Amino acid sequence: MRQQPKVLVVDDEESVVVTIKAILQLDGYDVATTTSAAEARKMVRDQEFDLVLTDLRLEDGDGLEVLRAVREHFPETVTIMLTGYASLESAIQALRVGAYDYLVKPSEVEELRSTVARGIERRRLGLELKARVVELERANREVADLNSSLQLRIDEATAELKERYEQLKELDRMKSQFLSIASHELKTPITAMSGFLQVALRRVRRMTDGEGGQHPPGESLQAVLEQLEVVYRQTGKLARLIDELLDVSRIQTGRIEFRYGDVDLGELADEVAMRMQLTTTTHQITVKRENGAVVTADRDHIEQVLNNLVTNAIKYSPGGGPIVIAVGRE
Repeated sequence: MRQQPKVLVVDDEESVVVTIKAILQLDGYDVATTTSAAEARKMVRDQEFDLVLTDLRLEDGDGLEVLRAVREHFPETVTIMLTGYASLESAIQALRVGAYDYLVKPSEVEELRSTVARGIERRRLGLELKARVVELERANREVADLNSSLQLRIDEATAELKERYEQLKELDRMKSQFLSIASHELKTPITAMSGFLQVALRRVRRMTDGEGGQHPPGESLQAVLEQLEVVYRQTGKLARLIDELLDVSRIQTGRIEFRYGDVDLGELADEVAMRMQLTTTTHQITVKRENGAVVTADRDHIEQVLNNLVTNAIKYSPGGGPIVIAVGRE
């Protein structure tokens, strides 16, 4: 239930306060009255009224004193001054002190009712505005606290990102340094191996061809020649793999270059079987193949697949046994 607005009527004429009280009670106000300025000052100190209606001239004091007491203790309370024609200057002074409005005595009933109603509405709007200001200030404090907390988190995240960035820069520097060293340290022995194998292959070829007046040594020397050719091809493959490793752009983008060409899968299987047979004594690696099994592919990558398959076959059959590489068409 809505609380009745509380009104205090102050006038040194008893008939006036009784009449005004009766009028305002009909409009639903809770009305208190007094004919004493001193009593009025005490009442506005002890309790809060929504509106005070006071005469300017009182027997034991001044209506301005009542107004000042109201302003001192409850500044949101609305004060309306009652004045006669001869005291308009005092009414204007009251407005300057803080009165909301004034009524000239004797005033019309409707004018009294409307002026009081406007004063009560002014009081309601003032309290509502004050409450909203308080709420806004509270919200501003909360926003300020949130901003402070958010800024702290942003600063922490920024510091962490800077630290990560510096770490990445250092890792990138170390990577570049490693690649520079690897380019020299890894390719130098490969070049030497490749040169040595080329010389060895030329000598063996001359021997198998009967150069220098020597007789071909036979099948054993031919087998050595085939093995040397396999090793030579492996050095070329290793060099290409290192080139891919050292290509920074491929490392960063994840792209792998494929070198496509005609690959005889049967010959490749024989080569893998011969090389892998050297790594085991408990397995017998053989190849079953059809002639003409030639495909377009990257030889190095296909060879790597076959190596992995045979390696797994050896690894997961520790008891030994046959391993068969079958090459054919489907």
